[in-house]
Amino acid sequence: GMDKRHSLMIAQNASEGNHMHANGISMELYGKGYRLAPDGGIGLTLYSGLDYLEYYSQFPAHNTVCVDGISSYPVMKSNHAFKLLNCYPEAGMKVDYQPVSYSEVFFREPESQADQNRMMSIVTTGEKNGYYVDIFRSRKVEGGDKMHDYFYHNMGQTMNLTAADGSSLFLQPTEELAFAGAHIYAYSYLFDKKSAETSKDIKTMFTIQMPDEDNISMNMWMKGAPERKVFSALSPMTEGLSRIPDMPYAIKEQPTLTFVARQQGEAWNRPFVAVYEPSSVKEPGCISSVTFPEVESGVAGSHVGICIQQKEGRVDRIISSDDAGHLCKSGEM
Repeated sequence: GMDKRHSLMIAQNASEGNHMHANGISMELYGKGYRLAPDGGIGLTLYSGLDYLEYYSQFPAHNTVCVDGISSYPVMKSNHAFKLLNCYPEAGMKVDYQPVSYSEVFFREPESQADQNRMMSIVTTGEKNGYYVDIFRSRKVEGGDKMHDYFYHNMGQTMNLTAADGSSLFLQPTEELAFAGAHIYAYSYLFDKKSAETSKDIKTMFTIQMPDEDNISMNMWMKGAPERKVFSALSPMTEGLSRIPDMPYAIKEQPTLTFVARQQGEAWNRPFVAVYEPSSVKEPGCISSVTFPEVESGVAGSHVGICIQQKEGRVDRIISSDDAGHLCKSGEM
């Protein structure tokens, strides 16, 4: 069964029906008893406020990818569902315990006319440990892509964005993520923005300072790519968590820790590839390193390799392609 402290869970949604937001393929991640990667919520004055209209209902308030800074569509009553391509186990199917589950969904973003594909997986490595895999591909149907922005929000008071080896990226203050960049106005709600242009693999640690000092962290590894910028920023507080009792800090008083990866041009053959692992001081993570080996294929396409090295010696290797008919090889796979 599910364990409140140790089980992992992904919540995904698009925008079909009432009380929907403009969020594309949005997701939330659970870990250590909390919704560690939350949606923003609905704002301080519910659905009637300017903050809801301009920010909380829009792409940058969600864990999603915004195209060309313009992705948006009608909210509240919306008609933009994603299409479920694959999932395991199938919905409603009763199966014995499986250490791996996944889903793959497709979405046509209407404002930018972009195709988006998100493959997400939960890998359980022990009774108290596991990690998430997120592979997000995005490109405009007719080309001419300016950029694709991967937004990720996490609970906590501190975040540390570095290269994967722990070295500094020398982040510098920036005003690049803003309405003045011909983006939707939601971008201007982000503040304390710092950025670096790098093709390196990166690592980000988001930390909740717990009252009992068993601090909870979400550890994120992301594959680098050419023409990639990464940002650390703060967003408005996560209103969606503020009404939950017994939270470890005053949600309404804490801006939301925000990571953004900006891919210049298309992000289909250079997708956003991330691994997330929740941990705490008393229950440290099991991952020692995440690398992204090259994938060989006789067919051009979007091919991704991931190698997750566990501290006790276990090695997980993952290959993903945008076409199941493409034969791919990476290292020993």
